[in-house]
Amino acid sequence: MKIAIKRSDGGISIMHLLNDDELESSLQKWRDVHVDEYVSHEIVTEADLPQDRLFRNAWGHDLKVDMAKAREIHMDKIRKARDKAMKALDVETLKGRDVQAQKQVLRDIPQTFDLSVATTPEELTELWPDGLVP
Repeated sequence: MKIAIKRSDGGISIMHLLNDDELESSLQKWRDVHVDEYVSHEIVTEADLPQDRLFRNAWGHDLKVDMAKAREIHMDKIRKARDKAMKALDVETLKGRDVQAQKQVLRDIPQTFDLSVATTPEELTELWPDGLVP
C-alpha cells in the first residue's frame, strides 16, 4: 500500500506500507518526526504518481509536478554544472590565460537562460545551456 502524505509546505511524502494494519501507527510515527508538517493523506497507486522521479521534490498535493519548483530544481543542477566549469576556468586563469569573457557567460546563465518556455517536466529536462557539460 502506498500513502501520499500531504505536507504543509505544499509537497508530498510517499509512504510504503507492507501491512494495511500499520496505517494509523505509521502515520503517527511520521507525524511525531515531522512535527506540524502533516496536512492529510490518501491511499494511492503507482499509476497515480508521476512516472518520472527526476523532479520528485516538485510533486504537489495534486500528485503532479509543480513546474515552478521543477524549474528551480533544474536551475540548481545547471548552477552546479556551471560552478564546476568556473573552477576549471580558475585553473586557466592561474596559468595566465584570459578567460574573463567565458567566466562572465557562465555567471550570466541563471539570469539569461530561460526555463519558463518548458511547460512539462519532459520539456524541462531537454533544456540545457550550450557548451555546459551536465
